[in-house]
Amino acid sequence: MKNTWIIPRNKRKLTPVVEILSAFHLGALNEQWSGERERQVKLETTLEEFGIKRVGHRRDQGGSGARTYEAWLACLGLIFTETVTGLQRLTIAGEMLLNGAAPKLIITDQLMKFQYPSSYSMRQQVQVSERFHLHPFRFMLSLLQDTDIECLTQEEVALFVITEGDSDSDKCLKHVAERIKDFRTSGLKILDSDFCKLYPARTGVQSFEDTLNRLNDLANTFINFLEYTQLAVRDADKMLRIIKPLEVKHHLEKPVVFIEQPENEEYFQRKYGLAGGKTKDTRSFGLSSVSSLQIQEKLIETFFLSTATKDLVTTKDPNLVEFISERTGCSNDLVAEKISEYHGREVGIFESEYFRMALAGREQSAEFEQATAQLFGEKGLGFKAEHTGKQRLQPDVYIISLAEGFSGIIDNKAYAAYSISNDHKNRMLHNYLPYYKGKDGHKFNFFLYIAGGFKSTFDVQVKDICYQAKISGSGINASNVIKLLDAYKSSNLKHRDLKKLFMLEREAKWKDIAGL
Repeated sequence: MKNTWIIPRNKRKLTPVVEILSAFHLGALNEQWSGERERQVKLETTLEEFGIKRVGHRRDQGGSGARTYEAWLACLGLIFTETVTGLQRLTIAGEMLLNGAAPKLIITDQLMKFQYPSSYSMRQQVQVSERFHLHPFRFMLSLLQDTDIECLTQEEVALFVITEGDSDSDKCLKHVAERIKDFRTSGLKILDSDFCKLYPARTGVQSFEDTLNRLNDLANTFINFLEYTQLAVRDADKMLRIIKPLEVKHHLEKPVVFIEQPENEEYFQRKYGLAGGKTKDTRSFGLSSVSSLQIQEKLIETFFLSTATKDLVTTKDPNLVEFISERTGCSNDLVAEKISEYHGREVGIFESEYFRMALAGREQSAEFEQATAQLFGEKGLGFKAEHTGKQRLQPDVYIISLAEGFSGIIDNKAYAAYSISNDHKNRMLHNYLPYYKGKDGHKFNFFLYIAGGFKSTFDVQVKDICYQAKISGSGINASNVIKLLDAYKSSNLKHRDLKKLFMLEREAKWKDIAGL
């Protein structure tokens, strides 16, 4: 029995969840999985083709890599094995993901329901100790809500949360919180003398250094999963903090019950995978075989979802149809017909990846800038958008409204809580703004900061730049950029309306977007 929380670590982040599910859908859905080595190896090849799994020599030619991806999807409640037929099926949550539902919303709901014991935790190769009877991600959020805790380091999660957090009870929460507070005062000396024996690896008792490394690895994966929900993220000091307190409060106040019969995989997974307001899963799959047309449609769907996760696309784009047709060998007409089912849901598929980029720091700064240019460009808010961040002493994106003859610049800041430093202020005042005033004959109206979120000091700081430069500016967080795009596409908003938002001389909030 494993004496800590366990979760699959083949993918430490949930970013490619739609792509992995789609690839699994293509290669294994409605098929036998257990014991089918050839099918499992084929799935590994598909994952490599999508860039999800690293290409290279496989130490194990028996498909074990693919089996870890199956476990990853199962632990999230997206798939299950049908008892009677032994065939792989999608849960309702998995079905909704492949139908273009916003991944963040689906996965957040699944993580809030994630529990021990579960069908996954009782698997022969997993076997989490029976002493754990809790909802791990809710437990972590509850700790972060504690005013005496407020934040967690990876080491604190490793040493105390995933080892001593064994129930949802207030008593257990209080115990773990006290242990963390003692650790912050006294350090490692508070650990049990037999710590390594209490939490051994699969290979047995290890040195303290090896034990801590393994626990840190597990803790990092749990933190990564929680960050995907955008409820809590690590700040610049690597401290995990709640960034959406009202949403966290809503989730924790929502009643949750333990799903029964974890030993019965189909029963448990169907219950766990309920989504979209469903209270029962009464679907019947039958024994019908998969036709050639269905295989082609699954292939198209897989390539579309893989593309839409990375880029802001439109289902009516002939270039996208041509691209998928070339990759799949399916006719343009069939591709256009199949991807039209996702029309209107493209932004939701892209949303989670965009927000993740907004929190990734320098790690994915170029991708964040390019994604912003896409969101403001022809497929998004309709501006002429140029990615300028690769040039020295330039902002990240330059946009022009050809319809109304004005322009502005965007500076991306991949922080969960951004505050304008003196260095950033000087760059805006002395490098960016002087260069773009009057450029291309368009009236230069504004500068805009886009970040994962902003500190309370931001409004005063941006107003000071506006005063000194005699030009208006504002900030908008990544989530609200997506909401703005949704509002723009579903209403009669014009660029002149958006310009008002970008000239507020403070952070633009959702109420400002709703009031346009």
